[in-house]
Amino acid sequence: MKTRPSSYHRSIADQPTTNRRHLYLGQIQRCYLFRGAKQKLLDALLAAGRVELYMPQVEIVSEGEHVNDLNVLLQGSVEILNPRLTSSLAASGVADDLLLEGGATTHGGRRQLLQPGDCFSEVSFFTQIPNLEVCLIMRSFFRMRFR
Repeated sequence: MKTRPSSYHRSIADQPTTNRRHLYLGQIQRCYLFRGAKQKLLDALLAAGRVELYMPQVEIVSEGEHVNDLNVLLQGSVEILNPRLTSSLAASGVADDLLLEGGATTHGGRRQLLQPGDCFSEVSFFTQIPNLEVCLIMRSFFRMRFR
């Protein structure tokens, strides 16, 4: 279940780019895709991006889903899991003491905690192949999505 953007962030979307620049420019600049980008491009991204709020324990992007948005985490945290890798390791007899919560392993399993400024599902967005990971919200978070 995905939640709708809060009224606060809907009002932010209607504000001038200068206000959005003040609120979100730092997170956009930390994203590896936009490091070193010129201010004009960053302003265009801030004007085009849509800010949305999601609550904890929501799967924002599922495995196998076609991703139509480029997502940048603005606040909160998101956990990325690769169910295929972790389930195949568990099925192959990896010792239980090596398995972490969610089935990831302590060596080589795909489990990552994203912080503000990180982007997610960008490979699927750019290549148009189905997403191979699950993006699960750990703490309430705001994302900026670009179409």
